[in-house]
Amino acid sequence: MSASRAQGYTPSRIVSHILSRRGIPEGEDTQRFLFPSLRHLTDPFSIPGICEACERIRRAVHGRERVFLYGDGDADGVCAAALLLRMFEQAGVNCSWYLMHRLEEYDISPATIERIADSGVSLLVTVDCGTGSLPAMEAARARGIQAVVIDHHRGAEALPEPHILVNPIVTGAPPAARYLSGTGLAFTVLRGLASLGCGCADTDTRASVDIAAIGTIGDGVPLTGDNRVIVREGLDRLGDSANPGLRMLVERLGARGSREDVVFKINPRINAPGRFGVPETALRLLIGRREEDLLTALREIEALDRKRAQTTAAALRGIAVDGIPADGIVLVEHLPASMCGILASRLAEERNAPCLVCCASGGVIQGSGRSVPGFDLYEALAHRRDLFLSFGGHSGAVGIRFDRNRWDAVADLWKQATTAARAVDRRTLPDITVRLRDITPALAAELARMEPFGPGNREPLFQADNAKVQRIVRQSAGYQVFWVSQDDALFECAIPENARTDIVPDERVSIVFRIRSSQQGGLYRIWLEVTEMWKSAPEPKAS
Repeated sequence: MSASRAQGYTPSRIVSHILSRRGIPEGEDTQRFLFPSLRHLTDPFSIPGICEACERIRRAVHGRERVFLYGDGDADGVCAAALLLRMFEQAGVNCSWYLMHRLEEYDISPATIERIADSGVSLLVTVDCGTGSLPAMEAARARGIQAVVIDHHRGAEALPEPHILVNPIVTGAPPAARYLSGTGLAFTVLRGLASLGCGCADTDTRASVDIAAIGTIGDGVPLTGDNRVIVREGLDRLGDSANPGLRMLVERLGARGSREDVVFKINPRINAPGRFGVPETALRLLIGRREEDLLTALREIEALDRKRAQTTAAALRGIAVDGIPADGIVLVEHLPASMCGILASRLAEERNAPCLVCCASGGVIQGSGRSVPGFDLYEALAHRRDLFLSFGGHSGAVGIRFDRNRWDAVADLWKQATTAARAVDRRTLPDITVRLRDITPALAAELARMEPFGPGNREPLFQADNAKVQRIVRQSAGYQVFWVSQDDALFECAIPENARTDIVPDERVSIVFRIRSSQQGGLYRIWLEVTEMWKSAPEPKAS
């Protein structure tokens, strides 16, 4: 929708109610939410540290200094590194780089600093890591290296002089920018550099928003504020990416530019190399130029992703046999450390409760924990850092290493820290109760303006009461399909077979559902994906 049409748009009663419940009042805030644009992004220089970071990077560019970029090897870190490496390349800067992977420790080691110092590096830039690496920062200072740390994980409150910290979680930031991912922060730094006339033009920065969107989605940060703008704009550009490697990947996967395509198709492949110790393979795809190099990287990525899928499936089968303890902490003896995070994410989603998956290597245990919305896992564990050899993360995820003889103490800490989260009833309540006649193509189009859905912006749930089951049609792809009517409206519904709900023709029911729409062969169709269903109380008769 054009800007002029957006200005004349007034949300319907139903959408206004949903937005109001989510703390988005009518007026300019509604316009920004439903029609996000890059012009709505936070001023980069209002984020603590970015002004100093951009000035330091600009000085390195103009002085032709030797720069070293150190990043995390997950999708967020890979995408952040790709954005900055392309900028340095365009600016003609001699920039070496390294990505840590899931088989290593989480922090930058002082030994790494010694190696890069011997090569003549004067500026270290970290992306998606570095806040907790104080020994490395001290080593860098001692060797005359200044660091620009671009990160969103918790850790040190400040870095030793003369290092520069860009981390809204630690130093604060305007609300819209507080939960930027590592890639989102790298993108914001690029915007700052562009405004200073350094490294890249504003048009080049805008062309890279699709990479920023992939990293943002990959890290699971809330899709609100600047994150929402980045993801919405990036997904719109994904089908025609200016990045040749990303364009090749999107075409190979048949991705259509939805958040689901990024979550289930693109990001697993970008993450796969890092899980097996070679995250540079994914980075080569995003920074490469020559077609033969991109094809080689893509083939390697696909092979590693197949290995990832097989390893995950085997581990899940083993966990299913042994069972998951009620406290959600699992030790898998022969699991690669790189797979702990993906398994913890899967189990936390299935159980709707925090999960910690650990593996053992000699006398050391390494683990990854994943949380659920509304529970700050980092804060729950951080007060016992003394138990761990290394500890890092943010509210939704943590990574830990500890001596095996401390297993009982760590398990007790986990149980105590997550008891409150496990006790919460996390069933999602409907946003609004409607009549079935309220469900129209116009409403479906309005709901589409609320996309992308995800953390911090869940898809709306609706409830309808006293609907009449007309007929049961069939079972299809794990769903029971039936029709309901209310007043003069009739809709097809689908409910998962495992919902354990009896569907009885002519019975009056209440249903909780999401609205689905599709278009095929010129025909437009709306149907209801039902999540809950129960027998309705009779409607009171009008007096």
